[in-house]
Amino acid sequence: MPIIFYTSNLNEKMYTRLIRNILLHIDTRPNTIKPFLDNWTIMIRPLSHTDLRFFQHIKTTSGQTITNKTPSGVTGQYTIDLFMHDVDDIRHFMENSDRIQHEICHAKLYKTPKFVSGVHSKILETTGEKIKSFKIFFWTNRWKFWQRIPINIIDIREDIKHPYN
Repeated sequence: MPIIFYTSNLNEKMYTRLIRNILLHIDTRPNTIKPFLDNWTIMIRPLSHTDLRFFQHIKTTSGQTITNKTPSGVTGQYTIDLFMHDVDDIRHFMENSDRIQHEICHAKLYKTPKFVSGVHSKILETTGEKIKSFKIFFWTNRWKFWQRIPINIIDIREDIKHPYN
């Protein structure tokens, strides 16, 4: 699977490592990363490439309209299109990583009844908190200093093991 970058400022190595790290934690079964990466294409585009007409009828899980100011994505037939902040800093990396993990969760449940509901049912806000997620830590070496970045992942691990329950 190619990870194709249409951005000019993102650290491609760092984002590729992030995607692999998310896949490693989301599906703990042995030997699942390579088949996923062989079958899926991930395209990372700047926010300016967001076609708002496509998102016109879609609302976020909090009921807001999708804009070209916040990261968004679409998961389709073996393709993930991500629209990211094209800025190389940690704050934007964290915001981008949230959208990346969300779309990877959809992709891992592709062709199952839980493709949409398995992800969105876990992030609907009922008490102001995510219903079901877990935290991973992504380590990066920037400017000769190691930095640990927390990333919340939607917990679809049971849905991956039992997609038809």
